[in-house]
Amino acid sequence: GTADEGVGFPELLLDVDLVLRVSALDEGCKDFGHALYLMAKPFDQHAGPPDGIAVDFLGHPAWTFKSLAIIALSTDAPVLPGSSWREPDGRHVLRFEAPLAPIEHRSTTEAIRLNTRAYNEALERLVARHPEQWYWVHRRWKHVEPRVRRRPPRAQAADTADTPL
Repeated sequence: GTADEGVGFPELLLDVDLVLRVSALDEGCKDFGHALYLMAKPFDQHAGPPDGIAVDFLGHPAWTFKSLAIIALSTDAPVLPGSSWREPDGRHVLRFEAPLAPIEHRSTTEAIRLNTRAYNEALERLVARHPEQWYWVHRRWKHVEPRVRRRPPRAQAADTADTPL
């Protein structure tokens, strides 16, 4: 197939009136005995610590929200990457990629890192298909120093305050 064909999904062209009738998707899922639960999460944003984790995006470390990986890992829900673009004739296309199953690891931190990187890789593929339509409003490659927790200095004993130096 071509770069603009969806993976494993029939072609679906959306008109504005169809977007307003989202309940049709729910009705279609009831026919198959499945409930449809969908959460849209904008992913192309800078997120410093503690909400983000530094993983590569387009060849450079970029602070990325961890929340999508945390939700996917805690619910065992796949992530369905999607994008939209405008065709030269003015139509808008909405395309979903193959679902990304959560990547398990014995270390929770590493599982979050691996999943977040997989999501950035999916986003890289989406951007590469129509880079001229990538609406980049966040500086993804900001340098961020990780926050270091500092302990307050220990209180000195009252009797040492009068001790000569």
